Amino acid sequence: MTSSTLGNMGNMANLKQVFRRYKIIALLIAIAIIWGFFSFMTDGGFVTPRNLSNLLRQMSVTGILACGMVLVIIAGEIDLSVGSLLGLLGGIAALLDVSYHLPLALNLVLALGFGLGMGLLNGYLTAYLGIPSFIVGLGGMLAFRGILLGITGGLTIAPVSDNMVYLGQGYLPPQIGAALGIALFV
Repeated sequence: MTSSTLGNMGNMANLKQVFRRYKIIALLIAIAIIWGFFSFMTDGGFVTPRNLSNLLRQMSVTGILACGMVLVIIAGEIDLSVGSLLGLLGGIAALLDVSYHLPLALNLVLALGFGLGMGLLNGYLTAYLGIPSFIVGLGGMLAFRGILLGITGGLTIAPVSDNMVYLGQGYLPPQIGAALGIALFV
């Protein structure tokens, strides 16, 4: 091998070592490349404030679920039913809103209470009855999907109230958003 080939191999090894040591830098570079690609392919439409706002809104649900799942994963367990339970809770909230015209606060308390009950049931089955979490999660996933299909009849439940729409799709006033941003930064 020539000295230039050996030099290039040494540079590549050094680069790999830097990325191994500073994984966050590698992640940020990968994100920058992805953003650059999508910005180029959409003629800058990807990085518009509206699109970034939509992306953050869509990621918020996954982020909240991921925060809860971290605790499950740290315990060495797994729960496959989280997404299906979320869908069931959304269906229950929509039914309570459209069919029973419950006030938003009561609707949310009932949906969250049902979600808490189902989570406690899954935890009880795993922790006290010794059923493997994979089995409990898989069974819950199938059961929650079936229950949702049963209570909605496979139909879209609409139109939900304006308060429910605002809860899921509304924007905070700019002053509150700025205050939250400053508080987060601090």
